[in-house]
Amino acid sequence: MLTPFDSSGNLCGSAGDFEEYPYKHFTNLQEAAQGNVLNIFNAVCVKECPLANVDSDCKTNANVTSCESMLYDTELLYGYCMPSRESAEKMLLKIEEEMNKESNFGKYVLDLQNCW
Repeated sequence: MLTPFDSSGNLCGSAGDFEEYPYKHFTNLQEAAQGNVLNIFNAVCVKECPLANVDSDCKTNANVTSCESMLYDTELLYGYCMPSRESAEKMLLKIEEEMNKESNFGKYVLDLQNCW
């Protein structure tokens, strides 16, 4: 259930090309925080959880063709590289900022709230 697969279905940490890349990293979380949720599930397998502004060592796939640096630090949680607590707080502030601008993401959340 918690086995990390990249967005092309490759098992992170499996024998062969992915053996040295045991952790799953979602590559578009910062875009999702800005309202672009189309590619939120794009992910790669990485050797170590990426740090902010440092190119990560990842195994690219059909959906993610480069390993760009992130704007936030990540930390390992059950085989997944997730935003660190400090970085998550910054991301939540960014989401709140976007919602206050009534971006597409903000409109989506407000629509959900209004339908309840």
